[in-house]
Amino acid sequence: MRQGTLERHLRSLPVSTVFDLREGALVKLVGAIAPGAGTVEAPYTGRAAVAYSVRLAMGDPNQPSSVRAAAAGNFDLQLAAGGTVHVRGSEVELIVGGGDERAVARQGERAMRETLLQVGDEVIVIGKVRRDVDSKGQSSYREPPTRLVVAAPVWIVTAFSGRR
Repeated sequence: MRQGTLERHLRSLPVSTVFDLREGALVKLVGAIAPGAGTVEAPYTGRAAVAYSVRLAMGDPNQPSSVRAAAAGNFDLQLAAGGTVHVRGSEVELIVGGGDERAVARQGERAMRETLLQVGDEVIVIGKVRRDVDSKGQSSYREPPTRLVVAAPVWIVTAFSGRR
């Protein structure tokens, strides 16, 4: 995914609510990662987090950095506008930003930086809406229970420094 594509979606997509979710639609959601989220282990520090990214940062902060690895657990997102949406973080393609960042390796002017997202962090999620089986829902006679979730491609962005 190109940086320009992400920037275009961040600018052009309106912030969605739970009422805007339609199967197959690309949506932008704003909210906080809810308690009970799945976790992954960060590759360099071994710390548990809801999501992590590892990027190669140049010495000059004006130079672009490139994401080398990203992973996330599945989580519920408490929307700023109210309501909760399930995010298939396990299908994440890109994570940009984060409040908990550490330099984990350095070579000359370049540094590998590991960024973690935790429960309570405020994020923007861009992803496609799809229908998944809901193991906690009630089914009808012929069909299993389903719910709408945000899934691949999932992009998680945070420019926020604080937690809710």
